Amino acid sequence: MRPHRGQRRVAKLRNTRAGGGCACRLRGARRARASRRAARLAQGACAAQFASTLATLTVSGVALTDALAAAEGTVGNSYIKERIAAASARVREGTGLSVALSDAGVFPPMMIAMVASGERSGTLGASLTRAAADQSREIDAWVAAVVALVEPLVLLVMGGIVMLLVLAILLPIVNLNNLVG
Repeated sequence: MRPHRGQRRVAKLRNTRAGGGCACRLRGARRARASRRAARLAQGACAAQFASTLATLTVSGVALTDALAAAEGTVGNSYIKERIAAASARVREGTGLSVALSDAGVFPPMMIAMVASGERSGTLGASLTRAAADQSREIDAWVAAVVALVEPLVLLVMGGIVMLLVLAILLPIVNLNNLVG
């Protein structure tokens, strides 16, 4: 006998509370990645956070493999975190950081180029700091543009709501005036 809808919901809730929600979050992160604009924003934010943490740790003298493991924990997106873990494993095997990050497929090309430049010149920390600052500036500009586009829409909606409120108050008064006169 097939469980009814309520039983399926309860089973799903129990699964989520028991730790089964991780797959759901991973699926959600993959879906968000499917939408280009949302993916670009999530990718940029995660790249900025990752690069900033990795830069701080490498400048402080932490070993690259340990710094990668610590920086991986700062990323909120499950899918990107999974790809960083794979890149970290490749670095432990001896692959260059820029090659591993490029193969991960979740970092912007400019950041990968800056990491490659830092690896070649021996100034990885400074290059990661510049990459993180660049990513942060790009995200700030993108958010400012979206807010600038949404702001007029919000004003129109608020104007419509005010118009409806004024009409709701004035129409009964006009109707009473027509009944009297």
